[in-house]
Amino acid sequence: MTYDAGGGELTAAFVKNSSQHQFLCLVEGPSEIVFKKRVPRQKRVSFKNFERKLKLFGPELVIATANWGTKLHLNLWEWAKKEKVKSILYLERWPLSLAFLEGGGARPDAVWLCSKEGPSKSDLRKSGMLKTPFLKKKNFYLKAQRENVRRLKKKLGLLKVRKRVLYVAENISTAEKVQGLKPKTLRGYDEYEAMQFFLERMKRESKSQKSLEIRIRPHPSEAGGKYEHLFSQFSEISINLSPNNSSLEHDLAWSNLVVGTQSNALQVAEVCRKPVMRMIPPVRRSK
Repeated sequence: MTYDAGGGELTAAFVKNSSQHQFLCLVEGPSEIVFKKRVPRQKRVSFKNFERKLKLFGPELVIATANWGTKLHLNLWEWAKKEKVKSILYLERWPLSLAFLEGGGARPDAVWLCSKEGPSKSDLRKSGMLKTPFLKKKNFYLKAQRENVRRLKKKLGLLKVRKRVLYVAENISTAEKVQGLKPKTLRGYDEYEAMQFFLERMKRESKSQKSLEIRIRPHPSEAGGKYEHLFSQFSEISINLSPNNSSLEHDLAWSNLVVGTQSNALQVAEVCRKPVMRMIPPVRRSK
């Protein structure tokens, strides 16, 4: 079960590299776009009445990612516990926030973690997974991205004299709304403040860097034109949106600097050996 784009990429890559197994993929939201592109022939079904669909499929194992757009993974683990089916939380890295676990319910039988760095004992205690086994898993998605970026970079043949900055946006306010949080309680800022902070920095940078090009990559869940009111305030710098249907690997191949706050795309950029800058605006947490 996966909803968000990052979880979709991780899961789709795992499915693609596990042809010896049969899968029923519960996919909605940004993940559906990912699955259509990465594993178009894989059977996908919606979350609606997932208990009935799983009963018919008869899984030996259920896997869920850390979904921020839904809390149904909690229901999935509850169903697995009731049906005596082993359940897994599949993570690329341990999340900075544990809000995806809020709401009670069952916890997974094990965690598949792709990164070397695991959770602290404090996080494990808060998450209710102090005794849950953690298993190291290979990250098929990052491996594929690294190879794709290398290939695309060579194909594009871009001149090195230009500074091409890719900004990866995050839909923070929507994540807060889904989780029932007040605005700016998740990080102390929203995506608009983060974008403005970045553009102000680029405006100053453009005074000494005349060949500066900026490409904005919206989050997959964001509507087009969301940041137009901000772009109009910075007419003196060259700002372009990522072309429609442009993949992350294509945007990374185009760039020679990747900027964001805490997007998973920054980790992908690092693996692809791209310079990365985490640009966090001044934090003003809501009370």
